[in-house]
Amino acid sequence: VPMNRENIQELIWHMEQVPKETFFMGLWFASKPDGDVLPTIHEMRCGTVACVAGHAVMLLGTEQDRATCGVEIEAIPIVAAGLLGLNDRQATKLFHGPWRTPAEAACALRGMLLAG
Repeated sequence: VPMNRENIQELIWHMEQVPKETFFMGLWFASKPDGDVLPTIHEMRCGTVACVAGHAVMLLGTEQDRATCGVEIEAIPIVAAGLLGLNDRQATKLFHGPWRTPAEAACALRGMLLAG
C-alpha cells in the first residue's frame, strides 16, 4: 500500500491546529459516539478526545469508516492506517508513539513523509 501523502499532509495540518485538550495517545477515542458513528472533525463535541489514529478517522474517514470504528473502537488503528497508506511497522510506530501533544504527532507524521 503506497503512503497517502495527501491524507498525511492534511492530518499534519489538522494536528497543528487542533486544541491540545482534544488529543491523548492513551485512548483511541474517548467519547461515546452518537448513534455508534464516530463524529467528523466538524461534529466533535466538547470533551471529545482521541489519539492520532482517532483524529485521522474523524478527519479523513468516510461515514462507513466512522460507523465501523464507532461500533468497534479496536478498528480505529486499522482504518486509520488504510486512510494514511501506512504499513504495519509505520502504523505501529505512529499509533503507539510517545506523543504528548498534537504538535509532536504532526512532527512524527512529517518525519514519515520525509522518510518516504
